[in-house]
Amino acid sequence: MILILSTSYDFDTQIVIDWLRNFNVSFIRVNDEDILFGDTTVFFDVLNSKNSFFEVDKKKVYFREINTIWFRKFGFLNSYKKHYGSNSDIFKFLNRELITFREILCKEFKDKFWLYNKNIDLNKIQVLKAAKICGLKIPVTIITNSRTTITKNDFLKNNSFITKAIGETANINSGKYGGVMYTKKVDLTKLRDKFAVSLLQSEIEKIYEIRTFFINDRFFSMAVFSQKNDKTSQDFRNYDQDNPNRTVPYKLPSKIISKLTKLTQKLSLNTGSIDLIRSVDGEYYFLEVNPSGQFGMTSLPCNYNLHKEVALFLIEKNEKN
Repeated sequence: MILILSTSYDFDTQIVIDWLRNFNVSFIRVNDEDILFGDTTVFFDVLNSKNSFFEVDKKKVYFREINTIWFRKFGFLNSYKKHYGSNSDIFKFLNRELITFREILCKEFKDKFWLYNKNIDLNKIQVLKAAKICGLKIPVTIITNSRTTITKNDFLKNNSFITKAIGETANINSGKYGGVMYTKKVDLTKLRDKFAVSLLQSEIEKIYEIRTFFINDRFFSMAVFSQKNDKTSQDFRNYDQDNPNRTVPYKLPSKIISKLTKLTQKLSLNTGSIDLIRSVDGEYYFLEVNPSGQFGMTSLPCNYNLHKEVALFLIEKNEKN
């Protein structure tokens, strides 16, 4: 039995499920908010886990029947955030409760096969250091809260910098207003000398960006020609609906694939989406990896049929287990 831990609005999950149904494979989908709403029944016997089960639409699956778990996007309480507000104590409590339950599930199924195990604790700095060890080029990266530490450093003062979140990006809600975090260029001349601790990276002049989805040491890449659009030049996630970026299938050099394979193995990741840059001098720069990143945006324009690839991989692992 395949367990899919997801969220109700995830488009990629639904397409993979369509393929599982096409192949007549048994699965159960458990969405984060459905547990809190009571639409999915969960019973976890702490002292005797063989009695534990999930029940969705009158389909009961015992924990002992589950062999393979796909952790997709489980832990986004958007309905609660919208209703209570992200700063509400009620929302914060419910979010902590769900995260704790997620951690319990990860430990309960620790001996099962996971397509991305959320218990693998990664952060950007750890990943960047590992990428460098594996031979990949990375931008100069610093964390600081002082402008003078940059301007008085001979190695740094002539660099152009962008900034991004040290941890995970987030949607910000403040009353009736909201915003999304994007990568942005930093104008050091307009920056106060002291500011909140921030991550800065040297800005790489690029020809295009590359989004690479990987699963089981197979890599599927897409080039995104975002550089000539002012809206997307620093972060192609800041989509321009009126003038969309051109995207094409892309084949990475074998030496880069070899280094990426070493990195994913070093990080114990069997799936995820990698962001790279091809610089104007022809070099490839590694930026980051998102273990549960979107892959429909790579699959559909490039005709990779990645949802079928994910379904087949889950089926293969489930049969072996």
